[in-house]
Amino acid sequence: MAIAPSPPLAATPVRKRRPIALTLLIAFVCLFGLDALLFRTRLYMSILEPDSSAGLLELILRREKAAQRTAGDNLVVTLGNSRMGFMPRIVDQRPQQTGYAFRTAGVAGSDPRSWYYLLRDLDPTARRYRAIDALKQMEGDELFSKKAEPAFYRLFHELVALPEVRTRFGWSWDKSAFVDMEKARQFFELICGDGKTEPKIKTFGDVRKLKSVVGHPKAEDSLFDTDQPLSEAIRIGEQGRRPVDASDLLDEAKASLAGIGVLQAQKLTKKDMVVIDELLNFLQQLKKSVPASKAT
Repeated sequence: MAIAPSPPLAATPVRKRRPIALTLLIAFVCLFGLDALLFRTRLYMSILEPDSSAGLLELILRREKAAQRTAGDNLVVTLGNSRMGFMPRIVDQRPQQTGYAFRTAGVAGSDPRSWYYLLRDLDPTARRYRAIDALKQMEGDELFSKKAEPAFYRLFHELVALPEVRTRFGWSWDKSAFVDMEKARQFFELICGDGKTEPKIKTFGDVRKLKSVVGHPKAEDSLFDTDQPLSEAIRIGEQGRRPVDASDLLDEAKASLAGIGVLQAQKLTKKDMVVIDELLNFLQQLKKSVPASKAT
């Protein structure tokens, strides 16, 4: 009796998927390797025509990356095309120096799409131009959005560059953003005013002067007082940073104690007498610290 042969086993879907996955993996590796060979080495630059748009864009990108290493953080770069001409050397020749290095990364015939990729490569971490983020937060703030102006960029740039000042007004260097909006709004009001008075902070130099104000309660009170000028807050802050002279302190203490009259002395309590004894003991110890040649 003849036995019919069994039908061949059909290939399972798993066996079919393995060659496909392997092929895709190999294709991905080859694509990544080709991209790295062409665009991550000097090969791409060697085959580019310098007179072409792509060649000019690449040359400008490399030039500005080199400028970042020499110019430091105080760097202002402009993007645009031939209709948005900007000549940094004319700005740098102004009599009043700004403290900033001006650069231009403009490419003739370029468009906003090209500027996006250029800025992305110039600032891959999106942290070099932190002042842009600060200005955008002001533009998005419900209280100050209508008062935000592009001219404020220079003020924000100076703010985020000063550690003490940026911390006082709620700016986080790590997060590249204002993390305390109440403090940020205090700065917003200083640069745009409250609608009734002129803004106190008008130039990047004014922002820099805040270093002598922040951290001193009396100076900060003067800063936020709309009836007092910025110069008064700066004066108070600088006075607080001066070395304390012992003779001045003694004169102030003497003048203050001289204001206590006989009638007031009769009303002193036991607690006040304890304070007087402590002062006398302190003065005796202070006197012993003075060299003998000066004590007589």
